Amino acid sequence: MKVNFNVIFFMIIFMSMTTAQTLDEEHRLVCGNFDFGVIPKAARQFAIEERGRDEQYGINLAFQIIYGRYAYTDITLYLTINEHFEGASFLVFDTFTKHYIMDDWMQFTEPNQSIGLTIADRAGPHYLRIYAPHDSAAVSGYIVDENNNVLSSWGETDFLTWQSGSSSSSVYIQFDTGPGDTDVGNTPDEEIMRAVERLNYRHQNSNSPFHFEIDTIHHVHNNSWAMGEDLYDTWESVYELSYNPTEILNIFTVIGFHYNLGLGGVGVNPWYLESWDSVFYRVSMKGIYLTDLSAEEGRDHVFDHEVGHSLGLLHTFNYGCDLGTHGDYVLDTPTHAYANYVCDYSVDSCPDDPGNDPVDNCMNYVYGSECQMGFTVGQHGRSLWAIEQWVPTLIDLIDDVTSVPEDYTTIQEALDSAETGYTIHVSPGTYVENIIWPNTGGLRLIGSGPDSTIIDGNQTNRVIEVDDDASPPSEISGFTITNGNTTGRGGGIEIEMTGDILLSNLVISNNQASSGGGIVVEGIGGAWMGEAHVTVENVVFSGNHATGNGGGFSAHEDFVSTLFKSVTFANNTADGSGGGMNFYSMGNYAVILNSIIWNNTPDNLYGPHLFPYFSNIENGYDGVEIMNSDPLFVSDEDLRLQAESPCIDAGSAYINVDIDPTLMIPGEMWMEGVMVDLTPAFYGGNAPDMGAYESPYTAPLSLNEEISPLEYRLYPPYPNPFNPFTTLRYDLQKGGHVHITIYDILGRRVKTLINSRQTAGYKSVQWNARNDAGTAVSPGVYLYTIETGDPSTSPAHSFRQTRKMVLMK
Repeated sequence: MKVNFNVIFFMIIFMSMTTAQTLDEEHRLVCGNFDFGVIPKAARQFAIEERGRDEQYGINLAFQIIYGRYAYTDITLYLTINEHFEGASFLVFDTFTKHYIMDDWMQFTEPNQSIGLTIADRAGPHYLRIYAPHDSAAVSGYIVDENNNVLSSWGETDFLTWQSGSSSSSVYIQFDTGPGDTDVGNTPDEEIMRAVERLNYRHQNSNSPFHFEIDTIHHVHNNSWAMGEDLYDTWESVYELSYNPTEILNIFTVIGFHYNLGLGGVGVNPWYLESWDSVFYRVSMKGIYLTDLSAEEGRDHVFDHEVGHSLGLLHTFNYGCDLGTHGDYVLDTPTHAYANYVCDYSVDSCPDDPGNDPVDNCMNYVYGSECQMGFTVGQHGRSLWAIEQWVPTLIDLIDDVTSVPEDYTTIQEALDSAETGYTIHVSPGTYVENIIWPNTGGLRLIGSGPDSTIIDGNQTNRVIEVDDDASPPSEISGFTITNGNTTGRGGGIEIEMTGDILLSNLVISNNQASSGGGIVVEGIGGAWMGEAHVTVENVVFSGNHATGNGGGFSAHEDFVSTLFKSVTFANNTADGSGGGMNFYSMGNYAVILNSIIWNNTPDNLYGPHLFPYFSNIENGYDGVEIMNSDPLFVSDEDLRLQAESPCIDAGSAYINVDIDPTLMIPGEMWMEGVMVDLTPAFYGGNAPDMGAYESPYTAPLSLNEEISPLEYRLYPPYPNPFNPFTTLRYDLQKGGHVHITIYDILGRRVKTLINSRQTAGYKSVQWNARNDAGTAVSPGVYLYTIETGDPSTSPAHSFRQTRKMVLMK
């Protein structure tokens, strides 16, 4: 960035009010509707489920990726303010990412000041936001490219006209860099696929009946459509690109919406099909929310949010604390008085309704990586009802799914009747069974979650037995497996196999066997027949016992390789070795990632080839980033983490596994390289937690010095501008007394946010735009300052920094 100080030049990107055209009433769209007059009476009711809740449905997606091609150039802004400069400032934004491309807001400091500013290497649409709180303030200016082609220009009269129509003392001036060869908004197919994976992940985590599949991805170059310039009159892109809209959910992406720069997307509710042409039933959204970048920044769930609207969901805060509507016509989403923007689980804005505000719900407005976003069972029920009412052709019943007890009374009957590749979905309940797995390939056994779906062996035999004459399952997930008892191997689950299997989202508890009290995997392959590849993910092993080896888990016979990701082994016992896990036969090895292994007797791990990474192991273990600290479980029975647990945020979102390749049979080298590569969509806080349960907490204090910040830092506020909440994040390299104070633009103290001693760590605090007296402050520019340490006694461990923020009307 180059600044010409002879002509002080400011850049702000905003949408010019004169270019914002009014949509016709029929098709005017925002994200969700709040008005009883807009939402038809038929949609203002609680779901009446007419289909079986435990059936599974596929929804196909057609992506219309509309992008532009622009010149790649330096841009230069020349701005001049009149005599009313007080409080005026500006900032330039990239329209696609919504990132500002200056270091911070630039402020006018004197009357009739001119500022020149060059920003290098830009392409595509941008907007300049000029904040001018004085009613008579006017900023004239123009913007050029590196060849002095004028990209935008305006005079004082234009500015005053635009300002008179603004409710925020801001003018937004849009421009782009002109046509060229640089793509903007052309999201790669690989990133779209990952966005759909995240959408399915959030649905699967809440027992959703829906599974989303990509039908087609269509990339369309049109610079006009890419900024939504047809979305207020001609609707050319919608008419031309809409693809079987009542059978395939269309997802249109653009760079931005020129008529509303703050709009992230619109999911058209299905009830509009009663009066609109079906081509208008779709999701239109900014393409940034499909990208890996948005996932890293914790705002990718805007895609999930708009899909939710298209399936009949309202905002969770739609009708506030109203108990008659329960806020959104869904009973299991707590009511809240207003939209939340910050991940603060302690907020309860409707105290008359049980439950705090649902800050981790996709249909709220929370952004950032701190909350692990999702849906509720009730929301899925409403979506299923709404689709049946208005667009039943959108969903396809997945024929290769059977349900227990809806289709079959017992799990055994469902397995015995299943065909190759079927999924058996088990509804909540306790099933007292000793299951013998059939010789049917590719079966998946999926429960509704370990808290609600229990298979009880009744202490009479193994809970699940997969012999060598059966075809091993491809997946078992979503159950508590308990009370198995055998004098043989594998009290909870015995699997004899080669090939691949996934065991996920399970609780394996209170089972007993001669070895592998919880689970045993027996390799029946070898150098000529192949390995058993076992992935164990988000599984709790607790209270299991082996009269021989391997209280929780045991690999028996040869060539069993196991990947443990985010597992908890606690309180398991063995009379021999490996109270937690036993891996000792030829070719057996295990990689352990982001896990907790604690209080297993006589020892936690047994075997020569165990490779832990980023895990908490009692008494320590040779590995990568291994902790030895009490995990602070809620109790011996509840292995979730307390708020003060050192395991919170102590895992790693990226783990590259490097083990001796000679351990693996040639051609079977499946467990090497990157084994964990997560975005914040898959965890809350600053990093994944260790163990099977991702907690709702972030690391409260730096309990582990190894994860303390490397330097002091004060981050820009988010959101900024804001109204009325913003979050101030900061890093403390060392503990000490911390002051964080808000000042107005004249330097007068407004609010003391923090005045206390804090330990080292990653911190945040929220300001609600109120002063020390509790009174709401006026819109305008504010400063916030952090001070810690004493520079006269310890300059290396003192820190002071100030940043700006803007409170909007």
